[in-house]
Amino acid sequence: MNQEVEELNDEIIAAITAAVVSTFQKPVSLKSVKVFERNAGVAWLTSGRFTIMTSHTISKRNQSL
Repeated sequence: MNQEVEELNDEIIAAITAAVVSTFQKPVSLKSVKVFERNAGVAWLTSGRFTIMTSHTISKRNQSL
C-alpha cells in the first residue's frame, strides 16, 4: 500500500482533477485522494454480468389486438 501512495504525485492529482472537472463541467478542488485496494477481476466480472443482464430486457408488445 505504501508503494501505491508514493506513486500519487502532482501529475496524477492534476489528471484526476481534470477528469472530475470534465465530468461535472464546473471548477472543482480536490480535498483528498484515497487509494483503495480492489481486485480488478471482481470489477470486470460485475461489469460483465450487468451488461449481460441488461441486454436481456423484455420489450412490451402491442396487446390491443
